[in-house]
Parts: sequence; C-alpha cells; structure tokens
Amino acid sequence: MVSNVKLLSVIVLTAMLSSMVTLLLLKQSANAQASEAGYKIGVVDLDQAVDEYKLKTDRVARYSKEFADKEESLGSRKRDLDAKRQTFFENRANLGEEKYFDQSMALDDQLFQLGREFDALRADRERETQRLESVLARDVQQGLNALADDENFHLILRRDALSNAVAYSSPTINVTPKLIDRLNAAYAQQ
Repeated sequence: MVSNVKLLSVIVLTAMLSSMVTLLLLKQSANAQASEAGYKIGVVDLDQAVDEYKLKTDRVARYSKEFADKEESLGSRKRDLDAKRQTFFENRANLGEEKYFDQSMALDDQLFQLGREFDALRADRERETQRLESVLARDVQQGLNALADDENFHLILRRDALSNAVAYSSPTINVTPKLIDRLNAAYAQQ
C-alpha cells in the first residue's frame, strides 16, 4: 500500500514538473516570436494612474473645501432653526391657537426648505463626482493612447485590482509611471 502511494506521488510530481517545463518553453517561444515580430507590449495600472493624476487631487481638494463650507453653512442654519423650534415649543403655552399654528407652519416650512437644500447639495456633489470621473477617464485614455502611439506599443494590458487579466508582468513593461508623468505634465501646462 505504501509503495502504491509513493508511486502515485512520483507520477503526480513528474506530471507537474512536465507541465511546468512545457509552460516555460511555451512562454519562451512566445517571447521569442514577439521579439522577432517586433511587438511591444506594456501593462498599466489605471487606478494608480488616476489616483496620482494631479488634476484629480487638485479637484478633489477644491470640491471638498467648497462642499464642506456649504455643508457647514447649512448645518449652522439647521442648528439655528432647531434652537428656534426649541424656544417655540417651550413658549407655546403663551401663544394663542392661531399664532401657534402659523408659527409652527412657518418653522416646518423652513425645515422643509433646509432639507431640500441639503438634498440639492448632495445631488450637486454627486454630479461633480460623476463629471470628474468622466474627465479623468477621458484624460487617462487619451494619455494612454498618446503614449502607445509615441512609443510604438502594439498592446497595453490593464493590470490593477479590478482587472486580473494579467497574472504576471515584468516591471520593465509597466508604463504606469510614464502615463502618470505625461498626464501631470499636460495638466501643469494648462
């Protein structure tokens, strides 16, 4: 029984070693064919390119400040309104029924309007985010296309967390730093 297990282990290891050697030879053959044909292949991490593109960092900082200022203003108005409502409810015994109803409705209207302004601000933020993402995607693709044309790449594969199409690539074919430099240089000239 033990010899059968050993024999099976030897057969499995031999098959695995044979497969690895075959894959290595195929890879070398493919690399040699690509070199002979003059193909130039690269990989790019688009997430890294977008994250390190100065346009993104500048716009995100600007938008964050703008929206934070607007949120603070709305928050201050909300706190003031809450204080008015608190005072109103504490003093409601001193008000007549009609005056209580009118003031209550006015405070509710102000609160409703403030809620609409918060909703509008959230919608504005979402639109700006979508617009920025669109601009970034366009700029990165145009930069990548220009890099591929300028440096005669035949194929550039995406390598990042979202796309696992590339299991391995040599750092020497990574064009991400070149793309980032190109994007930031173009942005600096604007």
